[in-house]
Amino acid sequence: MEAQPSEQPTPSSSTSNTNTTNDQTQPPPSPSSLDPRIHFDQTNNRWEFEADDGKEYEWIEAAQSWVPIIDQSLWTAQQAAYNLHGHPDDQIRQQANAERKEKQKRMLGTEDGTGKKNEAVRNTAVYVSRLPLDVKIDEIHETFSKAGLVLVDEENRPKIKLYEDEQTGRFNGTALIVYLKVESVELAIKLFDESSLRIGKSELMKVSRAQFSEKKSNLNSTIMMNDSKKKKQKLAKKVDQLKSKLEEWDSEDEESLKKDSRMVVLKYMFTVEELAQDPSLLIDLKEDVREECELLGNVTNVTLYDLEEEGIMTVKFKEPIAAQACILKMNNRFFAGRQVQAMIDDRSRRFKKSNHHQSNEKDGEEDEKKRLDGFAKYLESAE
Repeated sequence: MEAQPSEQPTPSSSTSNTNTTNDQTQPPPSPSSLDPRIHFDQTNNRWEFEADDGKEYEWIEAAQSWVPIIDQSLWTAQQAAYNLHGHPDDQIRQQANAERKEKQKRMLGTEDGTGKKNEAVRNTAVYVSRLPLDVKIDEIHETFSKAGLVLVDEENRPKIKLYEDEQTGRFNGTALIVYLKVESVELAIKLFDESSLRIGKSELMKVSRAQFSEKKSNLNSTIMMNDSKKKKQKLAKKVDQLKSKLEEWDSEDEESLKKDSRMVVLKYMFTVEELAQDPSLLIDLKEDVREECELLGNVTNVTLYDLEEEGIMTVKFKEPIAAQACILKMNNRFFAGRQVQAMIDDRSRRFKKSNHHQSNEKDGEEDEKKRLDGFAKYLESAE
């Protein structure tokens, strides 16, 4: 039911050579809209893709296949080495060409020379299931773009595929989303797995890393054969726009890293009056917040500042990415009738709580004594 990309991508949907009059100096058509591995190298004017093991390949249109890219520095070094030993230039070229062709032939057959094809894929895509059946791509994009930049095609449409039921032809509640960066996949899973796209109005979504099989994909059959200069320029422009937007995000990230990027401040989580009426609320709140935040990442500390009128709590994560996920999840969320604010701790102020040493030590001791007495009375009444 779901179209699965082939292990080795092809930028052209046609595998035949019936049209032999095409300009061979032109690059092949744009790659599959769902395969994140392929990119167009404007410097060398060719389609390329890079495997996880670092090997790079170029698309040979005449052969309708991928071949490994030979490192030119190694080629030059090899020539120099042979020249030092007095071999004629034509013999050097013949031997090097023979080795190059043999390597290409071997690599076209298998990826690792052992007969087993390499399954490693640079995966920037997620599968989402249990979506509302009336959902639109724009609604999905608005939500999932919080985890990172979603790739766009030549028509500036987000690379989001809605899957259809084979029998009815209707949307089956499953979608594929392709991000620009691998890191967005992990963040999307942390943010949206087992959550509702529409709060309180739909079932919980299932978000997982996209798994690609070795089965041949029929996605290439949908690629239009259009090598026009206008289309290539348009594609290059979209890539530049994405890079520019990513640089803006990176600049914002650098500013946030100057702060304690692992510490999140939560405002309006409680009122001082609520704590006074129910001393056990302090412990319950800390446990509830820790339990929910640990779904996003490893939590190292949760602190409740019971003397803050703004109902301040802080959560410290082990990784900055988990703190960012917490902000996206908690900010503007309603809790006990109050709208919570979540932000990275900029350390511009020091929050107060009763068990901290205060400037007025006597007042601090009195507040602590009152709290302990109140808690003791609460325990007595509970018995």
